[in-house]
Amino acid sequence: MNMDERFAEMALTIQQLAQAVGRIEMNQREGVVPAPNRERNPEDKKLRLDVSDFGGITHNPEDYLEWEAGLERYFEFKETSEEQQYKLAKIKLTKLAAIWLEGIQKQRRRENRERINTWAKLKKHLRKKYVPSSYRQHLFVKWSNLRQGNKTVADYIQE
Repeated sequence: MNMDERFAEMALTIQQLAQAVGRIEMNQREGVVPAPNRERNPEDKKLRLDVSDFGGITHNPEDYLEWEAGLERYFEFKETSEEQQYKLAKIKLTKLAAIWLEGIQKQRRRENRERINTWAKLKKHLRKKYVPSSYRQHLFVKWSNLRQGNKTVADYIQE
């Protein structure tokens, strides 16, 4: 396959993805929930998606939130079950984040508390660990100080 053919194939794939995103957005606006056992587009099987690992080394909230959003997109596209979501997320935790989760699970076992076993619970604990409560305020201050020329974001919104 020559380069022109590969580019044409990539362009077609991008167009199909854009259409799929458009359908998803339209369905979300209309409140349509896809049936869990619906037949998938055969082209979807050709797409290779990978989810990055999260090591938790930097403690940068943006790194964690970017990883979480990528995982959420993957789960939505692959129509991943809740049980599989937790398993995949756990596998994608590496380095300090994996050690931290092991510690949390051991602590919960010692305290006779239920293990973290869903993506929703894991996400809640990860956010508590990697996204400080002050981060939302930090983003608001950053947003408030954005300027283009002499106008703030608030000025643009009011126009």
